[in-house]
Amino acid sequence: MLRHRLIFGVIMCVSLVALIWADDRLGRISIEGTFLQPVLAGQPFIPAGLPTFLVFLVLSLLGARELVGMFRAKGAAVSNGLVMFSAAAGFTIMFLSPRTAAGTSVVAWAMTAVALAFLFTMLRHASHGRTEGALAAGGAAMLGMIYLGIVPGFYMLIRETHSAWVLLAVILITKACDIGAYTAGRAFGKHKLIPWLSPAKTWEGLAGGMLFSALVAVVFVAISNQFELAIRWVGETGENLPRAIPLWYAAVTGCLLAVLGHCGDLLESLFKRDAGVKDSGNTIPGFGGVLDVIDSPILIAPVAYWLLRMAP
Repeated sequence: MLRHRLIFGVIMCVSLVALIWADDRLGRISIEGTFLQPVLAGQPFIPAGLPTFLVFLVLSLLGARELVGMFRAKGAAVSNGLVMFSAAAGFTIMFLSPRTAAGTSVVAWAMTAVALAFLFTMLRHASHGRTEGALAAGGAAMLGMIYLGIVPGFYMLIRETHSAWVLLAVILITKACDIGAYTAGRAFGKHKLIPWLSPAKTWEGLAGGMLFSALVAVVFVAISNQFELAIRWVGETGENLPRAIPLWYAAVTGCLLAVLGHCGDLLESLFKRDAGVKDSGNTIPGFGGVLDVIDSPILIAPVAYWLLRMAP
């Protein structure tokens, strides 16, 4: 188990770095005067975050399939296709939201997608001429859209206004908590965090995870400030400008992301215990399913977005 975790953990880290590098490079390629420019509504560059969107969309779909598996383990007749469609629709809407659009327009688009996904789910359920399972079917579609669509879609909003490397930093800062918590928990863990939900987690482990995430955040921000990697789109002037973030704010952000990432892990544990399953799936050897890997980064996405917006 540990051998598989180490091997596939390294593979996933390298793949993530490669994805971010490709995203950053692709976003710099000019398509002005090519056949792609009219297709992309006259934009001179390929939309920011397109490679990340495509990969994250696949992860969202795989996660939705695992979520359906947990519903079915509870005996709920939930449509795999509709939950996957709902998750994809929520995530795509977040990606397509233009950074210059008014807030009301973005909310209107997102809520229209939610309403349509719910309507399609109810119509499909009613087409079978039965009432049993209607609540579960509607609830699964909404959970898929929000939990695996709209919430991780905040990464796309971050990418619209920041460089791809900021996404990498946010994810690695969050996952650093897992490493710190595991190490500190093994060395000093005595007081159980929530024994009825996750017996292995301890308060000492959480403290270690917070400290390690804070340290990683400070290192990332120090490097970013030195090489001006944290680029922010300024709508008022219509340009990308480098930004420097205070190191104390990076440390606080690291601690907050660690705690919320821990909450994301516990939330998925809650789902799995309710469904009576050990792992969400068996897609990734040593880790379980896709949801077992992305549970903590999912939940922190909206908070990371606002922390970046409010950074001094």
